[in-house]
Amino acid sequence: MPQSQLVFTYVHQGVLDDPGAFHGTARILTTLKAAGEQWTFGLFPASVPAFLAERGLGLDEDVGADDYRALYFGRAAAAMRGYAFYRIACVHVSEHASMPPNHRRQRRRGDAPAA
Repeated sequence: MPQSQLVFTYVHQGVLDDPGAFHGTARILTTLKAAGEQWTFGLFPASVPAFLAERGLGLDEDVGADDYRALYFGRAAAAMRGYAFYRIACVHVSEHASMPPNHRRQRRRGDAPAA
């Protein structure tokens, strides 16, 4: 059976702890504030594997914005300035994942009736 996969973006926790540590943070935080929004959650990249494991997920890849710009734009990425605090994580459902006791799977068309 194929594994379920998930790709998500997140912000580096350091941007919440010390906004001055990353280029462009002041600008985006001002924009968020003007929209009545704020970031309340981030992760340190080193803590992502444990965070995922607690949720039955395994990390396949975790890439920062500078890295994925270099991957897709090559040498031109060196001249690009962006939000280095954005990251992309590619994950899979662990073979040993279990659903919380109160989890109910949605029945789909074609499923056998529950016993």
